[in-house]
Amino acid sequence: MQVSRASLGRLVGAVRGRALLAPALSLVLLLSLLLSSPMAPATTGHGYLVATTAAASATTTTTTSATTSTTATTFSSNVGSVPGTPTHFQFPLQPVSLSGGTNHPASTGVTLLPGPFRSTYGVDALLNSSGGSPPFARNMTIGVLAWGDGYNPSDLQTFFSTYYPSSFPRPHVIAVPIDGAPPPGVNAGSDPSGGSRELTIDIEWAASMAPGATIYAIYAPPGTSPPWSPTGTSLEDALGYAVGLGNLTVLSLSFGEAQGSDPSLESAMDQQFLSLAKNGTTVVAASGDDGGSAATQPGSTCTQGPGVNFPAASPYVLSVGGTDASGPGPEVAWSLSGGGAAASTANDPAPAWQELGGVASYVARTTGHTRQVPDVSATARDNGYFFDGTLSVADGTSFSTPLWAGILADIAATNGARLGEVDASLYSLAAIHEAGSGGASPFTDVTSGGNCYDRANPGWDQVTGWGTPNAVALDQGLRSWSFTTLTVDLSPSSSVSAGATVSVAAGPTASSSPPLAGARLNLSVLDPINDSWVSRIVSALPSASAGGWWHGNLTMPASLTGSWVNVTVVVQNGSAWGIGTAVISPPPPPAPPAPSIFDILLGNPLPVLAGFFLLFLVFRFYSDRRRTVIRGPSPGELSGQPASPAGEGDAAPPPKPERRGTSVGPELTPFCWKCGANLSGKEKQCPSCGTPFSS
Repeated sequence: MQVSRASLGRLVGAVRGRALLAPALSLVLLLSLLLSSPMAPATTGHGYLVATTAAASATTTTTTSATTSTTATTFSSNVGSVPGTPTHFQFPLQPVSLSGGTNHPASTGVTLLPGPFRSTYGVDALLNSSGGSPPFARNMTIGVLAWGDGYNPSDLQTFFSTYYPSSFPRPHVIAVPIDGAPPPGVNAGSDPSGGSRELTIDIEWAASMAPGATIYAIYAPPGTSPPWSPTGTSLEDALGYAVGLGNLTVLSLSFGEAQGSDPSLESAMDQQFLSLAKNGTTVVAASGDDGGSAATQPGSTCTQGPGVNFPAASPYVLSVGGTDASGPGPEVAWSLSGGGAAASTANDPAPAWQELGGVASYVARTTGHTRQVPDVSATARDNGYFFDGTLSVADGTSFSTPLWAGILADIAATNGARLGEVDASLYSLAAIHEAGSGGASPFTDVTSGGNCYDRANPGWDQVTGWGTPNAVALDQGLRSWSFTTLTVDLSPSSSVSAGATVSVAAGPTASSSPPLAGARLNLSVLDPINDSWVSRIVSALPSASAGGWWHGNLTMPASLTGSWVNVTVVVQNGSAWGIGTAVISPPPPPAPPAPSIFDILLGNPLPVLAGFFLLFLVFRFYSDRRRTVIRGPSPGELSGQPASPAGEGDAAPPPKPERRGTSVGPELTPFCWKCGANLSGKEKQCPSCGTPFSS
């Protein structure tokens, strides 16, 4: 039997279509697998910019002239809004009025502006101590961090042209709104959160103490309802920006919440404070305006048990309390100055440097031997500031904190280097002077007044700390008193199990370091991730004949096993002090087990299903080919035999022998090779078209 070329073409086309179907479907499935495969997520931050010294737009004309009347301010743009859970942070600022009230004391009628305190606290003397042109703080950078609607540049222009010496270099203010906070402008005056007022105070008072400094005004968006607290995400973003700058001299924080209100956020912020300290940045934080009763509700004081605020209770910040300088005599403790001891449940044992001097007695009688607050203090009563077009007066550690930030920037300028985490230095200097050595005191002790739970007394107290600053003596102390960096060696220094013994060796890093023989040594152990402390005291270093090195053993606390651990050693004697840190690293995490075939199938069954489907298509394709039989052209057609003389179509092919008996394969129905009509197989010619068949 024969088939026509047309029929042959139709059959071959059908077969080719099926042959291409499987590869086409395979390609589609492979593309689907690639598009649906899990990919590594892009690494993103919370939205802060790591460096924005390039300005997006300027709110006023930038200038570097020391005598111009223009305060330079720059606007640094930031990113979109970031959602999150509101924090408990609030500003401690206490408004005052002529009539006073239960929670807002009456003004004494005195408005204390920053200028006089440059003299009171020795800043003017420090700036003139070089004998030549004052160094000022031109190369120093101060960060002030808050939330709200920024500040009004017009307020700053008025303040620095009216209440700031014309001979001083003007500050350069850079606005850094975080996570969609609005740019500086006139709307700052109607900010319900109080953040714009706070930020304005911080800028005016920090810059007044540090002439010529660059001020980074970093602020997050306020909350959406009272008390307008920011989200934890935005606050971390703002701190992250400060960390990312990498060059801040001081960071000032005039806000707080009752310690322990949000342990996870406080731990995260502690890590950022630690990063700032490693960058060489000093962090100062307000102790609060609650009289030592941080556990009370906002606007209420002395009504509940004692409590301290965070971040003032962090071991990585310098906590600043408040004094009252509005009277005719010496400064006294401000009655609402925050202070006290960290709760024993907060895992904040006293840092090593609080085991020095008079503060050690407070630590000893506190349950859990916890962190004591504040460290230092300054004016917090009847202080003036210019905001929303008006000279106003208020109380609060919101004034003393940026004041200290400015003074520390001045000291860093005269020393030619940033001070970093300054707590150990200040406590050592205070303890040296308290012991009767060291010339002029770096602090002016406040010995009268008190807050809800403590009285100011000689030495350190829980109202004013060591007292108010003596800038010249602080500068001289940090320069003149012998200081050495200690080397701390640990063995083993990793994978230490609970109860295991760690050998500790501590001594001067350089052979030329001052002698520390007989110095009191304090060794503290900190888990910075979980903010958990263990602290102990060793009475004395060995004699100088032993090289001034101390050797001892530390038993690894079970609570710190399996995490990063900082081991800090502080030594102090009558003429020298030193500090050093080493790290115990945790054991590496165990390698994950190799996944079984069942884990793979359960974890991502799509490739397996696709494989089975492809096998099914291939099986169907070859099954169809086996069932499809094509009768090709006759041998005569293939040999080019001419058409029959009768002209009845193509020439008949030579006879094909008929198979009899057992057939191979399925039995086929014969048909006419020309017209396709079915035949019985015995015809001599096609009954339809008449085409003759050869016998």
